[in-house]
Amino acid sequence: MHKNNDNLTLKDKFAEWGRLVRLHTVAASATVAFIGHLTVAPIDFGTAIALFVIVSLIHMAGCTLNDLYDLEYDNNDPEKVNRPLVSGAITPESAWGVSYTMIFVALILMMIVDPVLFLVGAILLVFGLHYNTQSKDSLLTDFSFAIWETGLVLVGAVIAGGFNIVTAMFCAFIFIQAFYQIQEGSMKDIRGPENTLLKRIGVRVEDCKMVYPSWFKSTTYGVKLFQVVLIWLAIYAQYAFNGATFSIFVGAVLVAVAVNSIVFIHSVSVWLVDEFDRDEIIKGFTIHELTGAIIALLALYPSAPGNIVNLIVFIPLWVLAVNYLIHKEALIPSI
Repeated sequence: MHKNNDNLTLKDKFAEWGRLVRLHTVAASATVAFIGHLTVAPIDFGTAIALFVIVSLIHMAGCTLNDLYDLEYDNNDPEKVNRPLVSGAITPESAWGVSYTMIFVALILMMIVDPVLFLVGAILLVFGLHYNTQSKDSLLTDFSFAIWETGLVLVGAVIAGGFNIVTAMFCAFIFIQAFYQIQEGSMKDIRGPENTLLKRIGVRVEDCKMVYPSWFKSTTYGVKLFQVVLIWLAIYAQYAFNGATFSIFVGAVLVAVAVNSIVFIHSVSVWLVDEFDRDEIIKGFTIHELTGAIIALLALYPSAPGNIVNLIVFIPLWVLAVNYLIHKEALIPSI
């Protein structure tokens, strides 16, 4: 049903804009930048706020542009009739204006914080815009998104004033996480008209059954195990190179083994589902995105225990609170 923007209450308008800019997911993107900073040094409150605002603005602008460029497709998709632009709750003109304003403000803030940050951020912005504006026309956008997310690690490291072996390990971890995140998004729309990478390699649905190429399962297990190994190596590197104490190192390893095992099992189960159920796939990769961020933070506990505890409390609280405000459901948001 087409909504009349003039009849929406202030609360409804906030919810519609929150859904458009994916306000519930900004904490996950900001966390990637926090991770970059924490691989080099602990982060103070002011720097954390600055990073959060800058990354959130670019994240929200990108999500808005993504919906604007996808509007023609979404208008013909019955599962997306309630999206803010499709329903008419927000006009395209308003969305264009807000998205460009957010990009401009983010660039100004980066220049104020650090000219090097401005340069790195501007380059990453190009990859982010490539993904959000060309995702229906080019398979290369999957890599653009992964590069954008990985670059957020560098943004944090630049502000911290360095780059080390731990930073490099987390760059590799985040690149894989982001690339798979995009494929998870493609899986929920596997029945759609888009020519995605998953379709190119032979993933399809037959009579509600998911069909995978013969090599797909073993590759998925291998890549996910490699991510687990990266986390363990990153924990060890903090002990070997960053001066973490042995007791904290041992504790971090034990926690990482336990949590990594749970996330690994869940991640593989999401990727290798037997029945196609769009809602269940959405729930699965929403949880996967959140747990991936928390796993990365836990792995940095030896370097900045106080920061990690605060962030692990903050991220779920942000997601739950914003989900409730804009989706009226705290645990699992709509996509």
